[in-house]
Amino acid sequence: MNASLEAIVRLFVRKEKQERILFLASKPRRRSELLSDLLHDTRSLDLAVASRITATAADVAAVAQRLGGAGERAYCASDIVDVDDRELTVGEALRLVIGRERDSIVFCPRTRVAFYENHEGEQLVLMRPERF
Repeated sequence: MNASLEAIVRLFVRKEKQERILFLASKPRRRSELLSDLLHDTRSLDLAVASRITATAADVAAVAQRLGGAGERAYCASDIVDVDDRELTVGEALRLVIGRERDSIVFCPRTRVAFYENHEGEQLVLMRPERF
């Protein structure tokens, strides 16, 4: 299992949902179920660590700063094929995700901060105050 994906689950998924999502993450053939359970809506996320935002393509730099900077490395999980299960820079990943209204998360492993957007256009910055 990808270490960044495991960190996303442990940091930002509600405790009672973690076991199922980690199980799905360990089964490559169940990737679509994983993405649906993790990203389709916010019911699996721990909203206590979420801040709602509204960002457009023009706001990429501001959102990138919240994740640690545009040049930082990021792991992406997304229903956008060109982005899913890839490591990109934060700036590049956000340019591909923000405003597309597709189920996606961009996670910076160094800062442990993530950007989430779903198919309904909901956008969140996920950040746990204490260190993992």
